[in-house]
Amino acid sequence: MEHDNLNDSLLEKLKSYSQKPNECVEGVRNVASRLHSRACSQDKHIRTKTLERIWQKNQGGLTLILYMLETVRDPLTAVSLAGILHECVVTKTGKNRSPAISQLVHLNATQSLIKHLMALQVKDSVPINDVLIQEIVWTLSQLAQRDAKFSLKTRLLGAVKTFHYFLKTYHNHAKLLFPILLIVKALSRNSNTAAVLARDGVVATMEKVVSNIGFTPSVKLRIALNVITYLSKNKICCSRIIQSNLLSLILRIFERWERYDGKMKLKICHYSLVTLQRVCYLKNGRKAVRGLSGVTILYRFCHNCPEDKTYDQLLTRVCGIINFCLERKTLPVDDTFGPGKFALPTVSGSSLTDRSYPRDLGTDFDEGDSDDELLEDVDEDGVVQIQGTDPDESKIPPQCAKERDVEDLKSYSSFCMEFADATVHPEQGDQPAPTEPIPRKPVAKCPTAVSKDRTKNDLYDKCTFLAIDKGRHLTTDIKFLPKEKLNSLDIRFISSDHTFASKTQPKSADKSVETECTFDSAATNCKKVASTSGPSAQCRGYNKEDLISLRVLRNLHQEHGMLHAYAMIASEVKSVIPFVKIAYPDMMGGEGTGKLEPLNVKDRKVCRQKLLDSVEKGMHGSTSGQNVVYDLDYLINQHAKMAPDKRELYNDDEGKVGHKTVETDTLQFESRFESGNLRKAVLVGPREYELILSSDVNSDRHHNWFYFQVSNMDNTMPYTFNIVNFEKMNSQFNYGMKPLVFSVQEAILGRPGWVRAGSDICYFRNSYQKLTGQQKCYFTTTFSITFQHNLDICYIAYHFPYTYSQLLSQIWKWSCSTNYALTYFRAEPLCETLNGNQLPVLTITAVDSKQNSFSDRETMFLTARVHPGESNASWIMLGTLQFLLSNHAQAVSLRNRYVFKVIPMLNIEGVINGW
Repeated sequence: MEHDNLNDSLLEKLKSYSQKPNECVEGVRNVASRLHSRACSQDKHIRTKTLERIWQKNQGGLTLILYMLETVRDPLTAVSLAGILHECVVTKTGKNRSPAISQLVHLNATQSLIKHLMALQVKDSVPINDVLIQEIVWTLSQLAQRDAKFSLKTRLLGAVKTFHYFLKTYHNHAKLLFPILLIVKALSRNSNTAAVLARDGVVATMEKVVSNIGFTPSVKLRIALNVITYLSKNKICCSRIIQSNLLSLILRIFERWERYDGKMKLKICHYSLVTLQRVCYLKNGRKAVRGLSGVTILYRFCHNCPEDKTYDQLLTRVCGIINFCLERKTLPVDDTFGPGKFALPTVSGSSLTDRSYPRDLGTDFDEGDSDDELLEDVDEDGVVQIQGTDPDESKIPPQCAKERDVEDLKSYSSFCMEFADATVHPEQGDQPAPTEPIPRKPVAKCPTAVSKDRTKNDLYDKCTFLAIDKGRHLTTDIKFLPKEKLNSLDIRFISSDHTFASKTQPKSADKSVETECTFDSAATNCKKVASTSGPSAQCRGYNKEDLISLRVLRNLHQEHGMLHAYAMIASEVKSVIPFVKIAYPDMMGGEGTGKLEPLNVKDRKVCRQKLLDSVEKGMHGSTSGQNVVYDLDYLINQHAKMAPDKRELYNDDEGKVGHKTVETDTLQFESRFESGNLRKAVLVGPREYELILSSDVNSDRHHNWFYFQVSNMDNTMPYTFNIVNFEKMNSQFNYGMKPLVFSVQEAILGRPGWVRAGSDICYFRNSYQKLTGQQKCYFTTTFSITFQHNLDICYIAYHFPYTYSQLLSQIWKWSCSTNYALTYFRAEPLCETLNGNQLPVLTITAVDSKQNSFSDRETMFLTARVHPGESNASWIMLGTLQFLLSNHAQAVSLRNRYVFKVIPMLNIEGVINGW
């Protein structure tokens, strides 16, 4: 109680002096000195009680001290007041430290102390000023770590160079170096203040700091390396690190990693490696690292790296830097541009076939990108420039959005025919029919449009857009299987919502007849619907040929089985690369088993070894011979030499299962089918294959999707597949995902479906690099598979494939099974791709009636499959459409309320061609 009274008395006296602090200098100095001595007392009880009284928010102690520090002119008083603030922010008493810092941030103590510090910079260096600087710098070092706008406040006050000045002045000061480094660390994290520091020569200063600290592990060394890591994000800093001796110092620090202990070792190594990695983004940086024997130092770390899990991240980064620094090793293909070439039309006199494409903004950031893309570019004043942004753009008021005139939308009327027919109803016989149908007038509105005369009958009065995602390409023809072969395939296919008749039992003669009947249920249902709902549909003016106007579906009849229909559809699909077959999983529905499957448990030891093997291969080359077992480029060239013919596609995998087709023990590959993607397969070991994927058409990028067939396998040993030209920095293969495998033999035995398979799955950067000037490394996905059956035919895919032909087949099924007496279902082409494939747009709603007219319903747009490699979007859309066309009460309610306009596959060329 005595201490509380004394503290209250001192604060009251200080408050009384605050009215005129410079008139009673001795009194203020005495009170401030006594408070300071109690705040830093050796007696823990006195110190705690004093500090608690000061930082009590409702008492205003911190506010008073901060105000006095701003107004007093006496240096000794200022030192005492600054010392009190210092004690408030560095105390280790626990929960009270953070509230004190938060209060100071809220009271704008950052700006106040920075201004005081800038004023001291211009004064003569006297001992008392040095003490005051020390107290203020220590306080600011704590605020810098908690104030989210510290860098912004410092830059607006023009104090960035001030802190750099203090760093240069006190780079060998025992007490001030640590807090100044904390402040510079906060400034270097911000791109704008880091640019100012770069222009002011901070790299040379940091070289002096590191040289003065030495190689002995310490907190100062760790923070200094952390500052350099943040600065290395800036291109100017990175270039100056390369030109200075700082790069050599960083390599020497990392070389001594074995002499460090505990967490300090990991942090020092981490900061050193991150800086080296960013330096290696630049061409002269890689050259400098090689000249300083950096590759040797890093390679030695790989061999001596402990097996402990905590070093895995360091090892991965070291291997990535080594691969960066090695001489360029290109993919074993003639051209990194994919084999799929498509002649684009000429627009305004300039060809669109130029190979230099802008970078896809939707792709993940890759640390292997070009120098200018990786490191921030700044202008002469140190301000980051953002291309395409007008500095005065924010001052321009937004223009008032206008509705598009109805006359502008006449070209879209063919896609809204249901609204044109909505004015006449067969139930309105007692009303005089108009002499001429009056079509509805659709009005398209921008999201910000404000309509003055909105009516509920406007087609787009209320419009909901839902993008699910993703898309893909193709061209060839098809040869139908013999009837007995089609029948054998039809046995396991059901044209209902379930793809396969049985997933657990093998086929039998008795069940074949039963299943075959089930398979033809689509055609049977169509006949039943025609007999029951035909008159109703006819009286409404609905004609099935008009409702289903897709060109590919014109020649399909109700008597066709689903597999026969799929073969006809796939034969009409056009591709860039000529196809030779239909993939068995796609023809059979391509679903999973419906069972939960475990995630892959990553074996870190296996992954470490594969990573080290990759580095070894990059350093010294492969020790074994290489044998090309599949080359898509060669096959395309051979096909081009042959006379063009219209071949019909089919699938005869069932007949080939169990037969050794060639006199070799190597696997046989194939990817010339819809959505297939495999460009080259090279045998690099007894049972190890290096696979290369095709890029997007007319491009050398976008390698993500894979889908290929393997055969001629032996089920006694595992096979290893290394897909070596992925581009993304990370992958779900690192987090438990497995590739998908579809076994034809399993399907014959009555257990069809895609299953997750594979072991020893890893994803890492390899030594292959692009031929183009972007100096971008590729990544490897590696996995091992032990096939279940000998001489089986299996398909391996990134994700469950969903092809364009599957979509068209599903539309045909819906056209046969939809009850047109209750549901209005229309499928029509929105447009054609450059390769001549039609883009389907579906219309789903309830039939028109007097009580519920088409024009009274809201319109909802659904789209999917923008990115072709993300086939999950198509499966989601499939489920959505199946629900909307079902008899579920909620589906019926939705159809009565909305007109659904659905584009289920936007990027059909990407889907078809396997991109």
